[in-house]
Amino acid sequence: MHVAFVYTSGVDLNAARWTLDDFAVENVDQLLVANEFSVDFGLVEVPNASAPYTFNFSALGYPAGMTLSVGTDFELSKNGQTYASSLFYTAAETGATNQVYVRYKPGSTKLRSTGQLTYSSGDFTVVKGVLTGTSLPKSSTLDIVSWNLEWFGADKDDRGQELGPDNEELQFANAKKALQTLDADIIAFQEIANDAAMVSLMAELPAYDFVRSDVHSYSWDPSRNLVPQKLYVAYKKDVVKVKSQKVLLHKLYQDVLAGTATLPDYPAAQTSFWASGRLPLLVELEATVNGVTQQIYVVNLHTRANSGNNVTPYNQRKYDVQVLKDSLAAQYPNVNLVMLGDMNEDVDISVVNNLPSSLNSFVLDSNYKALTYDLSVAGGYTYASGSFQSFLDHIIVSKSLVDEYIEESIAIENQLLSLIPNYRNTTSDHVPVSARFSFGLRQRLLSQHQP
Repeated sequence: MHVAFVYTSGVDLNAARWTLDDFAVENVDQLLVANEFSVDFGLVEVPNASAPYTFNFSALGYPAGMTLSVGTDFELSKNGQTYASSLFYTAAETGATNQVYVRYKPGSTKLRSTGQLTYSSGDFTVVKGVLTGTSLPKSSTLDIVSWNLEWFGADKDDRGQELGPDNEELQFANAKKALQTLDADIIAFQEIANDAAMVSLMAELPAYDFVRSDVHSYSWDPSRNLVPQKLYVAYKKDVVKVKSQKVLLHKLYQDVLAGTATLPDYPAAQTSFWASGRLPLLVELEATVNGVTQQIYVVNLHTRANSGNNVTPYNQRKYDVQVLKDSLAAQYPNVNLVMLGDMNEDVDISVVNNLPSSLNSFVLDSNYKALTYDLSVAGGYTYASGSFQSFLDHIIVSKSLVDEYIEESIAIENQLLSLIPNYRNTTSDHVPVSARFSFGLRQRLLSQHQP
């Protein structure tokens, strides 16, 4: 047997080197070649079926053949036409590369279906895939999403450095496709850099209208000529009515800029408060679901970013968040509050030096619930760049909305990763997070996990 590794590099390939670790050649009696994967099929209403996801496998040394199974609500097919809950391959068939189709076909309405792709032969059993989906209709719930749409519509900065995905037209098309798939009632956007592009996007989604904040980092200093990162809140016009909007902490920040107010013990320059003026946007909304109307206050925020292991931005963010919390407690007590956005921080433990989360003023307060907390503890993440992964995008609600929240509906919308090719580079380095609410219902919808 001969093994050769051939490596071709060049500037045009953007390649410098590759490394290979733990390479071994072994004589084995049995071999299963199958990638592990996780697929979220999103929403599929009964009695419909999703588009299939395809994967390949081959196996040697299993004389009894191989059975693939997926459990309730999911189906397998060898040809993409005839589906069943399990498939059998003879020993001869397993020796070839087999393409398999898997789809989601819910048998009843439920918040969450979960299945596993299992390979079995005699005493051999292994799980190689995780499948999820929901069949709970969007029309029965209020769906809220937070999405950092990385430098949406931006080209380059004044130094010629690319901002966000380099193909703005493709990002636009992908954003439209994602929003049509998410079909949310309320979407809080961060990092909108091009107002005209956003207006065009909303025009192609006529069910939506929007409000925005023109207050962003250094918006008070036009001489800097910076590409903005604005906050938008889009909403379905037939479900949601806007009552008012307000940039929070604006008067305080204007006084700081004017020198008529100070921030005691602020850990950096006073003008760097809230990422140098990227202040939270509050929108008072009236939402109607299942004939029940609720007033909701949405706070869209994009907190200060980090700088490696430097604790100063961490301390600034911690200070900023505490001031916001004090302001909300003073001005908006006892309201239905949804605070969401790119918080540049995790909720269980900080992304900076494993310090306590700089969001703990909300997370540890029993008057609030960080819906994304359990997802983070379970190892989920919303942001990825290269090999770096982090959970930065969160939804936190006031205690008054906990009963309306559909238990375990919080989700990282990873379905977009398979829906949109090369999502992280063509659309955004953040995946949206979503939560679902049902007004007037005290009975919780519990996830139904299938073995």
